[in-house]
Amino acid sequence: MKRHKRKFLFSIVWGVSLVVIGVVFLFSTLEVISIEWEMVIGPVLAAAGLLFLLVFITDTTEWWMLIPGFVLIGLGINLFTLKKPGIS
Repeated sequence: MKRHKRKFLFSIVWGVSLVVIGVVFLFSTLEVISIEWEMVIGPVLAAAGLLFLLVFITDTTEWWMLIPGFVLIGLGINLFTLKKPGIS
């Protein structure tokens, strides 16, 4: 029962996340909002890496989650610092 509940919660989180991302893309395309994508991609990749690490922390038998987690965090930090204005 507990595993089924967690699976249901993950499904809801992914569904809501996709809807929010879709609305943001729609507003950006319609020029309702202006987003500097170069400043957004780095933190998004780092957040995805943190999610992988969170899964590893909750279940340490999933050791392979460390690999994409650290890779995404590294890419996110690298992209964020490269695109940050004022840093040469």
